[in-house]
Amino acid sequence: MSNAPGGVSSTGAPGSLNQFTQAASSTSRPQPKQPFAIAGSIASSSVTGDEFTSDMRDRQARGKDPYHSGDGSDDSSLSDHGSGLRLGKGRPERVDFAQTERRRQAVAFLDDPELLTSYCQAKDISMAEARLHFTAMLCGYD
Repeated sequence: MSNAPGGVSSTGAPGSLNQFTQAASSTSRPQPKQPFAIAGSIASSSVTGDEFTSDMRDRQARGKDPYHSGDGSDDSSLSDHGSGLRLGKGRPERVDFAQTERRRQAVAFLDDPELLTSYCQAKDISMAEARLHFTAMLCGYD
């Protein structure tokens, strides 16, 4: 039985170097088979770069479905007309300027206690009544 440098035998006896490397490799975490598995899965996907046209990229960049041509030929129940808020469609309703200004005024009064107090004194109402009034205005009930 020959001894390796450092007094460790290379034959596989207890305490040998081979057992140490086997024990170390079994306790370490498993290594992935492909270090770049993500890149390989993109290349092997069902849609390759040749099938994804520039028109499809354009529709996707504008927040629309790249696989729907938009000519109205599909018979799906989810048409672009009247389906509420969707990507790229903007706001579904228009709010008039007067309503927006009333809401801004309500926020200003509710944020500043001194302004709310002066409003209460001018109208001769309580603070709770003024808060209720401006909260209703903010919610669009007034």
